Formats: sequence, structure tokens, C-alpha cells
Amino acid sequence: TGSGKTISWLKPALDCKMKVIAVYPTNALVIDQKSQVDRTIRQHYDPSDYHVQAITGDLLAEEKRLYPDETGLRKGQLFNRVIRKGRGRGLILLTNPDMLTLALKDAYYEHNIREAVRSVEMVVVDEFHLASIKQSDMLLFMAHEICDDRRSRLKKFVFLSATPNHQIVKRAEKVGLDVVVLEDQSTSLSSSE
Repeated sequence: TGSGKTISWLKPALDCKMKVIAVYPTNALVIDQKSQVDRTIRQHYDPSDYHVQAITGDLLAEEKRLYPDETGLRKGQLFNRVIRKGRGRGLILLTNPDMLTLALKDAYYEHNIREAVRSVEMVVVDEFHLASIKQSDMLLFMAHEICDDRRSRLKKFVFLSATPNHQIVKRAEKVGLDVVVLEDQSTSLSSSE
């Protein structure tokens, strides 16, 4: 919508070279936002300081081809390897809710994946109002689980929405998340005074 939702989380993440997982409702938006993140980094930062990767089912299949000798790699294991590519530099992973759910599910069963997920400092969920009740509840549950893990480096869960759903805010508060709602105070660039 042009209100600056992406830059609201991206600039602090890039300034601090954070490890971030950004979740978008569609694969098309994942790919579009990756282009925007890449462009922002090229214009304002040193690209060698960051690893940016989009993760969809198709893109994970391409990632799997990088390991031809390893059969049976699960999506969570591949997700783990992508997170580890960001060692020593900023990491921005852009994905969809299903891929994040699969990765976190595998994290319960495998120590290495759990450690990689614990290294993430921020999770961003864009267009949160578009999530179904099941998806929003799953994302809130995962937020709560990750925040409860004392070894997690996660500092922030950022839920972005042009049209916030106050029922979801109440559910987030109910599961114990510290919720801060920021209202858009900007004015349209097209308005004249």
C-alpha cells in the first residue's frame, strides 16, 4: 500500500545486521519483496554483509539440488542450511507461512534446526490480516513457543497489516505476547494542502 511497512522493519534489521525471517502470504509477494530487499541493500549497504534468500517450495527444491549426495533431506533441514548461510553477516529470509511452519515443525525433532531457528532475531509477518484463523493461530502459537525458549535470540515478532484485526491483537495478548500496535500517522504524498 506504499505506507512504508517493509522499510519499518527492514532498515533496523539491516542497520544491526540481524537474522530475520520475513513471512508473506503468497509466493509472488515473497519474490517481489526479495527484489525490494536486494535493491535496498545495493543502494544503501554493502551487499557482502548480507545473505538474502527467498524460500518457497520451488526454491527449496532448487536448494536441495545443491546437495545431490544427500537423500531424504527434509524442508526443515534445508531451511536450517539456508539460515546457516547467514553466519557472520545479516540474514534476510523471505518465505510463506507454510514453509515457516514446516521448518519449525522439523525444529522440534532435530537439534541443529532448533539451534538455527534460535539464532533468528526477528520474525516479520506481513499482511497478517489476510491469514486465516488457523494460520494466525499457528503463527501466534509459534511466536509464543519461540519466545518461551530461553536460549532463543529472538527479540521481536513484527506483525504488519494495513488493516489490523483487533481480535487477532486480543488473541496475541491472551497467549502472553507483549503487543504494541503502531498506527500509521503518515499522510498521503498525493494530498495537497
